Amino acid sequence: MSQASDPDVPSTAPPRRSGVAKRTLKWLGLGVAGIVVLVLAIVAWVAFVGVTIDASALRPRIAAIFADALKREVRFDGPAELEISGQPKLKVGGLHIADPGGFAEGTFVSLGEARLALDLWKLIGHRVHIGDLAGSDVTLKLRSRADGTNNWTFALPPSTPAATPKPGAAGGPGAKDAALMLDIRQFVLERINVEYAGADGKGHFFALDRLRGESPRGQPMKIDMTGSVEKAFPYKVTFTGGALNDLLAASKPWPFEFRVDFLSTSLTLKASVLGTTGDIDFAVGTENLTELERLLQTQFPKVGATALAGHVRFAPNLIAVSSLTGAMGRTALAGELTFDRTGARPAIRGKLALPTLDLRPFLTDQPDEEEEPPQSFRDTYRQLAKATFSLSGLKAADVDLELVVARWLSLPGDVRDARLHLKVRDGRLS
Repeated sequence: MSQASDPDVPSTAPPRRSGVAKRTLKWLGLGVAGIVVLVLAIVAWVAFVGVTIDASALRPRIAAIFADALKREVRFDGPAELEISGQPKLKVGGLHIADPGGFAEGTFVSLGEARLALDLWKLIGHRVHIGDLAGSDVTLKLRSRADGTNNWTFALPPSTPAATPKPGAAGGPGAKDAALMLDIRQFVLERINVEYAGADGKGHFFALDRLRGESPRGQPMKIDMTGSVEKAFPYKVTFTGGALNDLLAASKPWPFEFRVDFLSTSLTLKASVLGTTGDIDFAVGTENLTELERLLQTQFPKVGATALAGHVRFAPNLIAVSSLTGAMGRTALAGELTFDRTGARPAIRGKLALPTLDLRPFLTDQPDEEEEPPQSFRDTYRQLAKATFSLSGLKAADVDLELVVARWLSLPGDVRDARLHLKVRDGRLS
């Protein structure tokens, strides 16, 4: 008879679990699984749908932080919203920074609204994707006084110079690497107004109505902007450049094209730069130089319609202008110039050929309204007697300049084929 059939021998089989224990483990497992599913659902909801947080309660604290850092009164009374998701968004507004003491305006700068939208999913492809970067309704009031003080200088504490990271140290190239990953799909600025007033109290105004740009990673950068100067003179600017990451990497020449249209004036640049060296083809034309005077707040000779074009090659302490052609009123020119600061003294070298030359607008600062030259040397002398100019500036540089004038219009008679070779060395004519 086998042992298993002997009733007096105890069984060695494990005891069966009770039904209650089984049910407990079952419900416990279901509960844990439910919690995990709920957590995953919440994470998925936040990542794909997003949760918006109203941070308005933090505005006084944020304003206090800015005020302590800038040593100015700061007011923050606009929206403060943050959306947490895989595509986070931030919106703030109503930020006001006060003038320092002694200025009557009260507000130095105010911000209507700023927005930032990111796409964190693009980090998987090594991109810092900015879907939207925008600012609007900004007012900046710049003031300066006769004693040299102004309202845009902040009393910031002295900064401690950051230690230079050792080659190969961790974190050294992090900022540059992040910049090389930038992928900006859109940035917009709207209704930006800048007002400047000096000691005389006269105001000058610059308005940016709209700026829109984009800089996708690996693709050309584009910027278009429109606005006005002095509340009356509209302008338009277009800019197209190479990829931003190529500019930041600085490993090859970076091309760009730039154009400004201001009333009847236009300026065009086509360039290629690498660090502090580059080549620029330029062309500027205007029907009236007074338009540029208004834009640049300076004065030019009253020559009327003007056009100038050429090629510029620049390097540290050296600027070379070649293929220079131009027309200023009744004066025309062509040639080349070099401005050299690589030696012990600055030097200006070049050759200019002038098919026609009329010096009257340059010497008398009056528009040349007469087609005919002066009838006598007495009339010429009277015109020159009114001119005020100084050659003392030539002492600052050595000059080697050759001028060839095919026809001189501002002298009596018919003067042709005039030549002048000007040499100045150590402040002396030679």
